[in-house]
Amino acid sequence: IGELSTAQRHEIQWISESSWDANRVLTNLISAVLNSGGQRFHAFSNHNIGHLIRRVVKTMSQTAELRNIELTLNLAPDDELWADIAETLIESVIRNLLSNAVKFTGRGGQVAISARAADDTVVVEVADSGIGIPVSDHSFVFEAVYQVPAHLSGRVDGLGLGLSVARDFVEYHGGRLEMTSVEGNGSVFRCCIPTSRRREEDTLV
Repeated sequence: IGELSTAQRHEIQWISESSWDANRVLTNLISAVLNSGGQRFHAFSNHNIGHLIRRVVKTMSQTAELRNIELTLNLAPDDELWADIAETLIESVIRNLLSNAVKFTGRGGQVAISARAADDTVVVEVADSGIGIPVSDHSFVFEAVYQVPAHLSGRVDGLGLGLSVARDFVEYHGGRLEMTSVEGNGSVFRCCIPTSRRREEDTLV
C-alpha cells in the first residue's frame, strides 16, 4: 500500500475525531433517554466554559491547519465565563459546532470561536466563512434528518443529529441555540447558557 500521504493522514484523523465525538454524543443521548423519567441525568457543577473551549480548540487546531483554515479564539476574561453546567454536555455542543464549522469551510477560509458574558448568560459563538445554509432550509437545520444540500457541499453531509442533540443539551440548561446563515457567506451559531442552573428545569422533557 505504501506510506500514507498528508491528505490521507488528515482524513484518517478527521474520521477518528468525528467517531470519538459521535460516540460521546450518543452516550449522552442514551443517558438522557434512560433517565428521562423525572430525574436529572447529569450532575451539574460550576465550570469555566473558557477552559472547555480551549480544550476543544486544541483538539481541532491540527485539523484546521491541515485544511489551511484560520482558526481564531476570542475569549472574555476567565472570571466572566463560569456557569453551572453539565460539563460533558456543553463540551459536546462546543465540539459539534466547531467541527461543523471546520467541516463546511473550504481551504483558506476562516473559523472563529468566541465567548463573552451577557447579563446572567455566557454567550458562545462559532462563526465561519463556509458554504452557508439556504434561507429555505433555516427552519429545518435543527431537525435530526437535515442534510446539507449536495450542491453546496459537493456531497451529502449531515448536520442534523449533532445539531438536534446540541440544541436539546443547551435547552436542558435553560439556554438556547441560535443560527444566522447566508448561503455562500458562512454561518454563525450562537449558544446562550445561563450562568445559574434554573432549578425548575431539572428534568429532561
